[in-house]
This record gives sequence, C-alpha cells and structure tokens, in this order.
Amino acid sequence: MGAVSYHENHYFCKMNNNRDSSNRSGHLAVYVKAGGVDTLVIDDDGYRHSSIEVDQALISPDKALEEAVYMTPWLLGDFSRIDIIASSPRFTLVPEQLADDATTVAAIADRLWPDRGDDTLETDICGCAVGLISVFDRRLSGFVGRTFTRATLHHRLSPLVNFFTSLSRPVNRVKLYAHFSGDNDLDVVALNADGPLMANTFECRDTADAVYFIMAAVKDCGLDALDDEVIVCGNTERATAATEKLRLYLNSVMPLLLPVSDSGIPIELLYFTK
Repeated sequence: MGAVSYHENHYFCKMNNNRDSSNRSGHLAVYVKAGGVDTLVIDDDGYRHSSIEVDQALISPDKALEEAVYMTPWLLGDFSRIDIIASSPRFTLVPEQLADDATTVAAIADRLWPDRGDDTLETDICGCAVGLISVFDRRLSGFVGRTFTRATLHHRLSPLVNFFTSLSRPVNRVKLYAHFSGDNDLDVVALNADGPLMANTFECRDTADAVYFIMAAVKDCGLDALDDEVIVCGNTERATAATEKLRLYLNSVMPLLLPVSDSGIPIELLYFTK
C-alpha cells in the first residue's frame, strides 16, 4: 500500500458530524486526481467534502481510487447516484447531435484514437449543444465497474464546463474561464450564448505559458479585449500571478467569487451541488 491520509474537510447545512458514514445514502461524486481523491456526498442534509491523499508517484489513477476505497470503505455505501470524475488526454468536443449517436461516437473515436483497443469510451453533454467524447484506460473503468453500483465515469472537463455554464449564460458576448489546476495544468473554457466555444487543458511551466495560452484563446474565440470578461480561478498563487500579467492586455480580468464554505472544494465537484 502507498502512503494514504484521510481528511474530512467540510460540513455543510444540517449535516450531523457524528452520523455513521457507513449508512450514508444520496449522491456520491468522486474526483480522482494527481495526489489523491476528493469526494462529495450530497443528500437531504446538505453536502460534505472529504480529501484522501495518496502517493501518486507510486500508483496509477485506478490504484489511487482503490487505495481510497480501502481507506474509506463507506464509499461502497448504497448511494442512489455515483459520479466518478477523472482525467484523460484522449478527448474531443463534438456537436450534441453527433454525441447522441453511439455509432457516430465510435466512428469518431476510431478515427482519432485508432489504437484505443478495449479502453472505455464515454460521452457527456457539456453546457448546451456540445458533447465531450473521451477514452479512459480500461484499468480505471474496469475498477469503477467492478466496485461501484450505478456509477458513471466522466472526463473532468465535463463538470467544469457545466459548472461555468451554470454560473451565467452570456448574451451576445463571450466569457472565458481560466482554471489553474494543481501545479502545472490550466483549463480554458470559453462560452457564449449558444454554449461552449472551447474547452481544453494545457500544461504550463510558468506564468508566461499560462498567459500565452489564455491570450491565444481570447484571440481564437473572438473576445473583445475591452468589453469581454476573463475569469480566473483555482490555484490562488498561480491565478494571481497570471491576473497581474493579463491585465496588461485585457480590460476585465476578475477572480471567480465563491462562497467561503465552498472554497476548498474542487470545481470539478462543485457542479454536482447545483
């Protein structure tokens, strides 16, 4: 076993801190990420966030999730709904009408990833009118299928896009969200009144890389540097450093304001509280 630690971070609403977690029901959302697993339990009493830290250098995402289940067996409780969120480098956005057809989705995946073999194909609808097709390593999808009942596997960009879409639907304008995730990743999501224009993740070595990718997205998505908004969130240190540079080129660069009680919850999970 790798090194594992468990932290119950937040209690919300009317949740009883002393309740027996083995008897939980409701909705379970699990985000498998570098360094561990975050969970969110949502029921009639509110929602509770927990973090399970794992030595990610020693184990793959499926092993991280296995370690989390070993450490916190209440994850195997009788939940009415289970969503598992994870990363995959193999994903693409397509019009919703294509995402609704399984044969078309398979044909797109075969063209983009001809060597995918028996790795698992998943499709999500993001925002409105856009589908996200992704391929997950069969070891992760196999463990999810064997371990959890009624579980759905999502690419992590799907709840991000849906969360940003839920905040506000811009009318006749473009809004761009820059989400600094972990130490190196940058998620860029651009929206207009019709839905997502762009959703992608970039690896950034430093602030200059982040500013480059954001400004490229501003140009590609047709943002007006004087009137349209760029909203930054995620890793505070990285977001603050990028904001200072971006304001040299853009008129409106603002932080995403969340309730203090939600500040420690990954945005990939916050969507499920909506």
